[in-house]
Amino acid sequence: MRALAAAVLLVLAPAMARADAASAVRAGTEAERLAKAGAFTEAAGRFREAYRLDPLPKYLCNVGVAYQKARQLAKAHLYLGECLRTGRGLDPEFLAKVESVVQSVEATLRESGFVAVEIAVTPATASLELETFDRDEHFVGSRTLWMTTGRHTAIVSAEGYATQRVNIEATATTGKVSIELVPTVSGPSRPAEPRPASRGTLPYIVAASALVLAGGAVGFEIAGRSKYDESTSIEDDAAQEAAYDAANTRHYVAQALAAGALVGAGIAAYLFLRPQSESRVMVAPSASSSSAGLVLSGRF
Repeated sequence: MRALAAAVLLVLAPAMARADAASAVRAGTEAERLAKAGAFTEAAGRFREAYRLDPLPKYLCNVGVAYQKARQLAKAHLYLGECLRTGRGLDPEFLAKVESVVQSVEATLRESGFVAVEIAVTPATASLELETFDRDEHFVGSRTLWMTTGRHTAIVSAEGYATQRVNIEATATTGKVSIELVPTVSGPSRPAEPRPASRGTLPYIVAASALVLAGGAVGFEIAGRSKYDESTSIEDDAAQEAAYDAANTRHYVAQALAAGALVGAGIAAYLFLRPQSESRVMVAPSASSSSAGLVLSGRF
């Protein structure tokens, strides 16, 4: 059964990856349209969706630019920083422009009374978000965030650890805040390897059904061809016609079973690949070096 599941995934995974990339392009195109219309906050959301579907640095860069245009400079600084972090393979001239923009944003934030707070999380794989972030704005590892003076709530979580909600008093002297999560289970300090979430028996049942249908299709096709060969040696016209009709019937049944097997394989693949929880943008270093596109080209 596992071999069948692996075979289905091997065949369909490239197509699904292309579908995600195509969906990301559509989300990016919609984000550009929103940006041109002046809806920069909404454009940032669509660019984040594009990054979730296809994690290319250019989408992070565009999120930062959209937030800059929306005058949400704290978020703009964060995403432009992620653009620099993940897009090290991009054009050096482009990266220099992004670095210049980041410095300009920092200066404006400082003049506007914002303070930079370094949040160091343990373990390093813990996810970090602020309560004021959108639900899909979720960053992995320690970060420096620009905050208005006052109280902010950081939410830090990691598999195998108790989630913490930490109140941070952002002032000019806050500097660095360290948050160490507490393991939820006793045992060695080294965290256990994560186990994939169980998907139940339904995907295997559907995959097995697809396999049975495929086997039936092959069997009926073989039987149909055999019946057709038999009809060619019958001299009686009526008997030959009956044998020929029987061959056609088996062929049509084989086609129907094959179609059912393909549908079943597709459903099984979906059940195996579907996410087990709410999708969130996990911003982490990427090896991609795709072009930054229109990020700072002025098309906004």
